[in-house]
Amino acid sequence: MRIVNVKRFLIIAILSCLFTTAKAQGYPNLDSSLHKFTVDELVSDYTYFRALLEKAHPSLYRYTTKDSMDHYFVEALSKLDHPMNQIQFWQILQGDLIDKIKCGHTVINPSQSYSDKYGRIEHPLLPFFIYIKDDRIFVKEYLGKKDSTINLDDEVLAINNETAQQLLQELRPLVSGDGYSNAFKNFQLETGRFNAFYWRLHSTENSFTILFRSPDGTTTKKVIQPLIVNVKGDSSYHQNSDGQDAKGIMPPNDSLHTVSYPSDIPQTAWVKIKSFMYSDALDFDTRLFKELEKNNIQNLVIDLRNNTGGMNSGPLDLLKYLLPKNFYYIKEQYTVVDTSEFKALCYVKSSSSVDPMTILPMIQHQVYTLNYPAVGLQNPYKRTFKGKVYVLINDGTFSAGSLFATALKEQSDCKLYGQETGGNRGGCDAGTLRYIIMPRTFLRLYIPFYWVSSASTAANTVGGLKPDVEVPVSSKDMFYPMIKAAINGEIGK
Repeated sequence: MRIVNVKRFLIIAILSCLFTTAKAQGYPNLDSSLHKFTVDELVSDYTYFRALLEKAHPSLYRYTTKDSMDHYFVEALSKLDHPMNQIQFWQILQGDLIDKIKCGHTVINPSQSYSDKYGRIEHPLLPFFIYIKDDRIFVKEYLGKKDSTINLDDEVLAINNETAQQLLQELRPLVSGDGYSNAFKNFQLETGRFNAFYWRLHSTENSFTILFRSPDGTTTKKVIQPLIVNVKGDSSYHQNSDGQDAKGIMPPNDSLHTVSYPSDIPQTAWVKIKSFMYSDALDFDTRLFKELEKNNIQNLVIDLRNNTGGMNSGPLDLLKYLLPKNFYYIKEQYTVVDTSEFKALCYVKSSSSVDPMTILPMIQHQVYTLNYPAVGLQNPYKRTFKGKVYVLINDGTFSAGSLFATALKEQSDCKLYGQETGGNRGGCDAGTLRYIIMPRTFLRLYIPFYWVSSASTAANTVGGLKPDVEVPVSSKDMFYPMIKAAINGEIGK
């Protein structure tokens, strides 16, 4: 079993964009030309969608009671009283239903054909990325070249007469997050989906009238022209790096894990793990800790910012070097369907003559406890790291990234720096297999089949893992100077 890396769910492809200055003109509105499905077609896919969740989702009622979910299902069905295109239908399934499940791994996406078309048309987008702090929106960085009319860290009070709070209320339900926390929702909006979904819901707007407030309290209303983004491919936007050189024992072409030795922080190694999707975990860890011992490294910084998960082999093996006594990475894992039977539905294509509703009733719904190698009490390696450990987390630390940080914090005296993790401290739903295609509208549903309990004894209601030291969110990276001050301060004692 693996914990899913949810970056594949991010829609907007920013890395390979071409930018031009917008002019006062109309832009292709993909949604207006979409085929509209009949009420019968919508109801048929809705019925299948609900049956899938009720049959297979391990946490359908974990955060929302069954009575409440039943009410939301009925309410959503009542909205399907007129023909809709797939995006209108998607908004109901994602915003009115999946949002209520409160599972960051449960996602429904538009059809593959829509995504392909989306990647071939021009998008007039907000010319900057945002960050969210205390339910307020701020300018994070420029999309494309620097715009002297927009100041980083200015607060965005309103866009085209919608307040920031109204915008968050509108857009947050369209992205999935764990439990009652908005952390992972914020991360997705911050890394491109705010721009993409705002365009999707407001694609007829040719300019943005934005009310800004500067850090000194001055408010200014500006008419901002969008950037025309010509999206190519299906890559995801990634946050800018922290500027450190990735020098050390790792191969230069390895983008998932890097090691550096900051010259101004003595006896310190900085390990950046962008994702736990790498397959060479054991080899990487072996080489890493041999080099740490050889160089007499006393301080290990593990940077998990924006690490949205991956395979369990990486975090489990890493914990064996960091925890000197028997420990837990995952305490318990179970599913409510036989996943081998359920896989049959994952291969039913939208063009298939097989009616998936004839398969679904035959699948047994009951609790199956799973005992994978990562589950249960684990033994450490004989030689473990003896120095101090600092872990960097933020709202993009999710799934296996969050499970690892939780396990380490619960069972050691490591120090956490950053912001609340996107992953729930108590555990998460995981192990997504293939997506399931809705037979008539072709929307793609991702269901995680396993509930995974973390090493924490905290209730699921507590939200994400909180840091020991809060690092302010801004356009500037404050992590490095804070870690440098903390370690150098310890050395000086």
